[in-house]
Amino acid sequence: MIPKANHIAFSICAVLIMLAPKTAAQTYLSEITVKVEHQEGELKDLVSELEGNTGFTFAYLDQSLKNKQISLGQPSWQMDDLLKEVSVQAGVSVKRIGGSIAVADAEKDKKFPQLIDESVSRWSVTGSVFTENVLGMPSASILLLDASDSSFVRGAIADDQGRFLISNVDPGTYLIQGRMVGFSEGYSGPFEVKDHHVSIETLELSESTEELDEVIIETQKPLFEQKIDRMIINVAGSSLFEGKTLGFIIWMIPGFAANPHDFGFDINGKRGLLLMVNNRPLRMNEIDLYGYFQSISTQNIERVEVLMSPPARYDAEGVAGIINVVLKENENVGTSGSFSVKAGYGQGEIFQASGNINYQTEKLKVYSDLLFDRISYYDITDLSTTIRNPGYVFNSETLFTEYETINMHSVRLGADYDLGAHTVVGLISDFSFRSSISDTDIHSLYSIDPGIDTLVTGKRINDNPRKFAAINFNLQHDFSQNHQFELNLDYLLFTNNQEQHYINEFFPQNGDLSLTEDLGISKINPTNYWVGKADYRLEILDKIQIEAGVKATLNTHKNEITTRRTDENTVADDQFFSFFTHLNENILSGYGSISAIFGNTSLKSGLRYEHTMTDFLNSDYLQLLYRKFGNFFPSLFIEHKLTKYVKTNISFTSRITRPAFLQLSPSPTFFDPRIFKNGNTFLLPTYTQSILSTWVYHNLTCSFEYHQIRDDIWMQPRKMGSSDQILITPINFDRTQLIGVNFSIPIIVSDWWEMNTNLGFFDKRVESGFFSESQKLSNKYFNVTSLHRFSLVNDFSLELQGFCTSSDIVGLTRREPMGAISVGVMKEFGGKGGSISLNISDILKTQSWRSQNIVTEDHLIYNRSKYKSFRRIGITYTNTFGNSKIKSGSKRKGGAEEELKRL
Repeated sequence: MIPKANHIAFSICAVLIMLAPKTAAQTYLSEITVKVEHQEGELKDLVSELEGNTGFTFAYLDQSLKNKQISLGQPSWQMDDLLKEVSVQAGVSVKRIGGSIAVADAEKDKKFPQLIDESVSRWSVTGSVFTENVLGMPSASILLLDASDSSFVRGAIADDQGRFLISNVDPGTYLIQGRMVGFSEGYSGPFEVKDHHVSIETLELSESTEELDEVIIETQKPLFEQKIDRMIINVAGSSLFEGKTLGFIIWMIPGFAANPHDFGFDINGKRGLLLMVNNRPLRMNEIDLYGYFQSISTQNIERVEVLMSPPARYDAEGVAGIINVVLKENENVGTSGSFSVKAGYGQGEIFQASGNINYQTEKLKVYSDLLFDRISYYDITDLSTTIRNPGYVFNSETLFTEYETINMHSVRLGADYDLGAHTVVGLISDFSFRSSISDTDIHSLYSIDPGIDTLVTGKRINDNPRKFAAINFNLQHDFSQNHQFELNLDYLLFTNNQEQHYINEFFPQNGDLSLTEDLGISKINPTNYWVGKADYRLEILDKIQIEAGVKATLNTHKNEITTRRTDENTVADDQFFSFFTHLNENILSGYGSISAIFGNTSLKSGLRYEHTMTDFLNSDYLQLLYRKFGNFFPSLFIEHKLTKYVKTNISFTSRITRPAFLQLSPSPTFFDPRIFKNGNTFLLPTYTQSILSTWVYHNLTCSFEYHQIRDDIWMQPRKMGSSDQILITPINFDRTQLIGVNFSIPIIVSDWWEMNTNLGFFDKRVESGFFSESQKLSNKYFNVTSLHRFSLVNDFSLELQGFCTSSDIVGLTRREPMGAISVGVMKEFGGKGGSISLNISDILKTQSWRSQNIVTEDHLIYNRSKYKSFRRIGITYTNTFGNSKIKSGSKRKGGAEEELKRL
């Protein structure tokens, strides 16, 4: 009996394509010239074209290879150069042996270290394959095996009559194995090749409903990949990301930073991110967005895509662009899954458990992801303010230490069902609950020159449960391979309720009696979304693609703030800090775009229209604010391939960022008794026009960007009237101009050392007319992110990542430089042994925020330093369970039937 382990060893390659050319085996690949129309796109399109142009037959053992993105750069190639280029881009090795060409995983299959054209005939083996119902079995995979250990030697594909030829066979004793999806394997008896050609007996394959042997797909992708229109962070397989959540990945995006005044985010100084999961947009306020980042385990993430300049088919929302989280997909038949457990410490205990369970039949796919995350930590914030009033100077120094425990539970359930050959329906539900409980100790010194100094000690107790639920219905119908329709219906619910309790005691330094302040703030904060979206795509002649779609989003947001003060056992409502608002916002949009290829030039043009209605009501349902406006958002992308290795593109886009609901709705939070943050009901949306140009040489990418931003939104401290209280609130800035250049530099130092560095240099200028005199600020800054990946002995790997940003500006606030270094070590046990990793983030404890804002009109200097330790040490164990076998497609009829035959 033939050992199965050796058959599995043949399939362990991430990619295996075998080509059986109809040209003579003696023809060298360098003598074959091909012209390709599909210079940019998925590998399956290039393969289909090569089959027609050259007579080669292609077969896949890994169907995911068909979706590999290939960019060739020129229309005419010699065959050996073409295969070399594909091998570099796909991370594989290619070797021709006689009449066959095998493409295998460069890391896992050491038999194919480089492209070799072995066209000298030795001896050959011929034969044919059939079933009891079919005389010849076309496209069957034929494997020549060493009879001593069943190891793979050569391969071929049967022709239309089931006949095969294997050339260049060295003398020895062999077996022939015939394989075909949906049929049992067939074997010949042992035979010897010595000094002549061999013709073996006909192989018979019998139809079977058995599953294919296990296929282990193991690829080592670079952590950062720079594409023409996006940057990709490959999460799967990285030791740095083991036992982490999406929030950790977001911090690794080059240029990503947090606003020092709130939970707001920006990339390269641009505010407004749109989060998408599997291309489904989730428009959340930034506090909910931050919580959602922590609810997705890296175990369930395949990659994260950052689109700085999205085309018309995406929402125009988000000046900083789009972050698209691509979750892992399971293709295994039966029941399978994986789990991960992490324990660690970082100024408090860390525990995380996550897993997924999947079940799949021929028509039904059911999947689920679960996460439990618990982390305890503390952070220290230092606030320093100076107000130069007429006649006296007020200074305050505040130090508060927050001890917080966060518990996160999230569940994702989904199912897809094939209604027919071309239609799939799906249902996805996401649920998460995030409980945040914190105690904060506050110590302040108020100094008045001349005047009386006052000491303040305080305590803040905060209970902030956040709930998130989302349900998505999806229908996809393929009229043909190049003609699709998709419908999505979504309902989303967020609640961000909060209970804050402040107890402050004031000690005047002149001996007067102390004063006590007791303040309770209760917030009820539900948000509902109803979303309907339809998209249509038609591809004409493989060169022209038309896309169109419509979308409707209906939102409601309620914000009820009740504030009570207790004075000598008397409880009274504080009307100044009590609010009720009800917001209705409806967004209707439609888009159309057309893409075309003209030789070496690709063009994509689109136009999106969005109509927005915003209605703000108070507790008596009287109108506080009503806006209704519509905008066109054009986009244009042009790409030109100059040479085989050089390409360039330029794009123009127009985008909008609507104020987040919590920016519009008042929701007070006190940093000390005299400094608090609140919302601004009268914020306007932000509009951005951007021009981006990218140059690519081999894998080196250089991009230039220019952004003109109107009504940019940033947090700004202001003095409250004649008092010495400070209000921090979002305001619109008249104009922001940002110019930048980015470099992505991947380098393979050796076969065990790979590095990737991203550099960004920027010039930013802001102007605000919010004050009585126009305020202007400018700054030049840079950011650097560098990752080094080392392949060590005995299946160990090490990753070292570091980033730093120089001083930059957000609105009128200057941020000080910041950086961090993280390291991860992973040991893979192989088979079902799983992997274990040790990772340490922020080794040097340098990831802290320091900022300064100077308001000339208020004679105010506001300094803030926040140290939040990100140095955390964790050990994570990950493993898989259940069935790991690919489902046989022999009984299923559909658009992919021909591709399934080539397995």
